[in-house]
Amino acid sequence: MKKLLFITLLCFTLLFLTNFKSIDNSINVSNMPIKTSYSEYNTLNFILNNMSNSKLGIYTNYLDSKDINIDKATGKDILSESQGLLLLYFLNKDDKPNFDKALKFTIKNLSLKNSTFSWRIRELEFKDNSNCLVNDLRILKALILADEKWDDKYYSKKIKKVSEGLLKYNTKNDICFDFYDTKNKTNSKYNTISHIDLYTLKKLSSLDKRWEKIYESSKNIVLNSQIPNTSFYQYRYNISNKKYINQKNIDLTQNLYTLIHLAEVDLVSLKDVNWIYEEFKKNNKLYSHYSFDLSPESNIESTAIYSLASRLFYLIDEPEKSKELLNKCNDFKVSSKDSPLYGSFANEQTEEVYSFDNLQYLLSISLLDI
Repeated sequence: MKKLLFITLLCFTLLFLTNFKSIDNSINVSNMPIKTSYSEYNTLNFILNNMSNSKLGIYTNYLDSKDINIDKATGKDILSESQGLLLLYFLNKDDKPNFDKALKFTIKNLSLKNSTFSWRIRELEFKDNSNCLVNDLRILKALILADEKWDDKYYSKKIKKVSEGLLKYNTKNDICFDFYDTKNKTNSKYNTISHIDLYTLKKLSSLDKRWEKIYESSKNIVLNSQIPNTSFYQYRYNISNKKYINQKNIDLTQNLYTLIHLAEVDLVSLKDVNWIYEEFKKNNKLYSHYSFDLSPESNIESTAIYSLASRLFYLIDEPEKSKELLNKCNDFKVSSKDSPLYGSFANEQTEEVYSFDNLQYLLSISLLDI
């Protein structure tokens, strides 16, 4: 009897130690450990080993594409968007070595002559001449928060340089515009509502007074863009005629980003946020597009949508709803260990894996204790 009890206790101890080790596991990228929770380990492992170069430049797709699409990122294109999301992830994980490694790659390879960032490059092949305001602001956000956390003079020097570039080339009359083309020396005529990162603009205004009026005008553009009697916001603001432009329906991903930007500066309406959760609870789903009468116009779901919705509820201090929405992402996770896509959020049949979806998940889970 004593022998049986001893064996039982020994097995239980070994099981506990095995599980503890897996939860506290880490992976190595260029011999640098990245500590992860159990829930995010496999996703991070897939992205960094299958959709990243050795210097932490993130590829757009798992499947390669030799063709270069002028307007759309494909294959091994590397985006300033992806780099910004990765930097924020490492920041949340308090991982300065990998933050610095990803930052080094980003600055060396994506920087344009005017101190902004190319929205897209393909290594050894091309660098796009245009930047994308929201992506540059996301990188600036990571730099500002990193400077506050780690007090590194290199960050503050880079913040000042990129800030100067954006002020000169991406703003006019206290209004931001979406992009500037360094080759043709032309800028966008629009300000896309979901691209107006109010939190970062506010942070910049505390560092440089020239941003104060830009923040105020940007805030007003967003707040005035809400479509009456809905929880939705307009698509774009035409800087020339000061009119809003809509698409034929509402892109929920863009609308979630607008709500997040408002929530980050305590300007979001709880009514608008609650609509998201109420819609989710109807059928345990959120869809990619909605009509202006709030009815779904698509049956497409995505990891990115649930990750963004999760982050929105985290920002308004609703952790249980945030976790519930993020756990919905597991419907799209490849769980078979025999699959080459194991750990990713993907379409296993077509082998379509987008870095955007997976990075959105990683960024959201880095905020939650799950």
